[in-house]
Amino acid sequence: MNQQFSSAEELMDHLKKQIIQYSQDDSVDIIDLKSNNLSYTQASDLSNLLVERNSINSLWNVSADLPITSHRRKIGKFIVFGKKLVRKFLRWYVSKPFEAQTSFNGAVTRSINELTNIVQQMKAKDEENEEIIKEQRSIIDNLEKNIMDLNKKLITSEASFSQKIIASETSFSQNIEQIRLQMDEEAFSKSGALNAIIEQFNQFSEQLLNRFQKSDKDLKAEISFLQYRIRQIKKSAENNKLIVPENLNANNIDDTSNSISNINSFADTNSFDYLDFENRFRGSVEEIKNRQKVYLPYFLNKQNILDIGCGRGEFIELLIENNISVRGIDLNREMVEYCQDRGLPVEYNDAINYLKLINNNELGGLFLGQVIEHMPFEQIISLVELAYKKLKPGAYLIMETPNPLSLAIFYRTFYVDPTHVKPVHPLTIQYVVESSGFADTELVYSSRVEPNWWVPKLETEDVNAIKNIAEFNEGINRVNELLFGNLDYAIIAKK
Repeated sequence: MNQQFSSAEELMDHLKKQIIQYSQDDSVDIIDLKSNNLSYTQASDLSNLLVERNSINSLWNVSADLPITSHRRKIGKFIVFGKKLVRKFLRWYVSKPFEAQTSFNGAVTRSINELTNIVQQMKAKDEENEEIIKEQRSIIDNLEKNIMDLNKKLITSEASFSQKIIASETSFSQNIEQIRLQMDEEAFSKSGALNAIIEQFNQFSEQLLNRFQKSDKDLKAEISFLQYRIRQIKKSAENNKLIVPENLNANNIDDTSNSISNINSFADTNSFDYLDFENRFRGSVEEIKNRQKVYLPYFLNKQNILDIGCGRGEFIELLIENNISVRGIDLNREMVEYCQDRGLPVEYNDAINYLKLINNNELGGLFLGQVIEHMPFEQIISLVELAYKKLKPGAYLIMETPNPLSLAIFYRTFYVDPTHVKPVHPLTIQYVVESSGFADTELVYSSRVEPNWWVPKLETEDVNAIKNIAEFNEGINRVNELLFGNLDYAIIAKK
């Protein structure tokens, strides 16, 4: 491809387009300024660009005052004198074009130097990203190996459990037979030995089963988390690939420093790992399940429960363990995939849209654990109104959320989570629920701050020794309630 440029602006526009094309790994046209017609040569590596840049840096300064010489011995002096005289008379005519050409060459050279620096930095970033991707692939390989090892451990554990059960049954049968041989039938039937053996065997079997179930659950949870981490690393690897932003074009790359900043910020974009965040700050799955057992009685003997914003699926798992049919939705894809890895019935969906698609009077219960503090108030109103329509008569809506009546939430929990919008006052949510049609509502407070945080009351053997001690201690109670009260509350509403 051959092309000539009529102005510096046209040349700069072309160079900018070439930088963008280079960053996208396409073939790049490098300008050959050594030739008179500015022909192009195809190049795919940075070395050609550097060679041309060095050539331009050595040729950009054009001067009209070239040295005048002559090879003729006799008349050479006169020829040189004549040429100098002619150049002196013509200087007024050629000086301005030469100055303009020199200025043009200088501007082009500086621009090429700056654009070459951008390309070099982008190339360095590419190499850095390649190293990051290699490291991430190594981590993925290790995680996949860990999953294989855990699966083998799980299979071994199941086999070991089966062997222990078989061995226990064999031992039990042998003990019974041995007792029968030693005792006659009547004495055997009247003896408590059989009942003792049976009781001992049942206890042993129950302990063995509990240990196996806990080990099995822990291994499966660990495998699910490792699978989640692999997805996160792969996603991070995709984000680390250097991609030039769409707004980086020939019209806004004039400021070199800003362009480099944009490229770096685009390439270094990080996602917030909310599952890892919850594992660190919310507590373990078992711990949250134990806390949520207080809500279990409201869903016993019910079916078709919906858990909105189910997170890691603690409440779903709790209901399934109690033979209650339940499904969950969440707007965090990583959470949804994590729950699906654990075999929980969870899907990615928005609460409002999901409820709109459900028939009226269809749900046997609705649960939202630590969800409404993430929502704008208008959405909370819409959700409660839809919940009343979709719940069966007699079904419960339960929404747990941080308690703003206790100032402890602000320095201990609420602002730790960057996705929180604002706390919801319990009287406000109770009013919203009752206004939507729920007649039977109750506020239940939980997660009291530890007593060692409370301000101690005054104690004295002589009540009359301190005036107004009772009033003072009542004030201390109010201070403790305000500063160190219950961290959570739940609105429990029955349709």
